[in-house]
Amino acid sequence: PTQNAQNPDENEKWVTVFGFPLSAASSILGQFSQVGHILEHRFPGQGNWVNICYTSKLDARRALSYNGKILGGHTMIGVVPCRDYSQGGNALRDMTNVLSGCGTPSSPKSPQVSRL
Repeated sequence: PTQNAQNPDENEKWVTVFGFPLSAASSILGQFSQVGHILEHRFPGQGNWVNICYTSKLDARRALSYNGKILGGHTMIGVVPCRDYSQGGNALRDMTNVLSGCGTPSSPKSPQVSRL
């Protein structure tokens, strides 16, 4: 994936959080805003991840410690250094519409695991 032409130190302020359902997007952002000040975030159109830019590399490193944690008792998330923070484009507008009830999320694309 292609990185934006920015200072490499700036790249270290970005993390990718993944593995959560669309319905949990705002709570995920809330959780990660407690880690540090979020400068910017970008959602893809149909994915289950968000790229987050913190104001400091230290905050981004703290966010990485959430990798593999279970949030809300039922959602395990992954957090990795962001490889392509250009992902998202105008999709933030689409995500905002869904979160505000102006759009309708599509049905889940990944299989559901049921306990017997």
